[in-house]
Amino acid sequence: MRPLIILTILMWALGIAEAQVERPGGVGAEQTVSVHMFDRGMQGFSRPPAEWQGKARRITKSIVSNYGEGKPLGRVSEIREFDTVGSSRHLTIVDSPYQKSEQESISVGHDTFVRWNRGAWQRKDREHYGLAIPPAAPFETTRTGPPGTFRFLRPEATFEFKVGTAVFKGEVLLIYVRTIFSSNPGKEPGTVFELEQTNRYWLADSGRLVKLEDVQINRKTGAGTQSIQEWELDPSIRIEAPAYVK
Repeated sequence: MRPLIILTILMWALGIAEAQVERPGGVGAEQTVSVHMFDRGMQGFSRPPAEWQGKARRITKSIVSNYGEGKPLGRVSEIREFDTVGSSRHLTIVDSPYQKSEQESISVGHDTFVRWNRGAWQRKDREHYGLAIPPAAPFETTRTGPPGTFRFLRPEATFEFKVGTAVFKGEVLLIYVRTIFSSNPGKEPGTVFELEQTNRYWLADSGRLVKLEDVQINRKTGAGTQSIQEWELDPSIRIEAPAYVK
């Protein structure tokens, strides 16, 4: 009977410890956790749930590329909007040393309208224009796998896991942070480059993914990319067909 009591006390203590990991003291506080605790917290996360289907919503994504010291940054911005009647808008802006462009598409009913660099609108066949078809991914639950899923790089890679909190648009969110340090073969034979990759997941108490950040840096040259994606409801979104179509 006594071993059972001791086991019960240990399980209760572990439960308290893991609960404390889920909500560290003070907004902005971060603490290092084990991969098992990180996985346990992440297993319930999901992108915007199915209840968002049919509601006015927005998905934004930005990618900033650093090509190395002395070189200008490259930026890609993307906005996808959906209204309550199934219409959608997709805008992509590219501003980099190698390309500058803007592409926008609007889908209303069975019609899709497209324009480039803010030029004249053109009507396109929706079935043959993939960009105008809203992606299913934002409404599918996405979970992490079992512990060890993140060990996908070379064996010499090392990992760091943290949990913290932050205020985002007036809401206190949990932040799960995973950093991977690895050595990878370079383009030239016998060379290596040191890669640092950090993923930050902003989660609401329900487990809904509000914001996702991915940063990859070559620790030798400083070159790298930062990608940020956000999901939000916005009842003010109204999408209509453009007034003039070429």
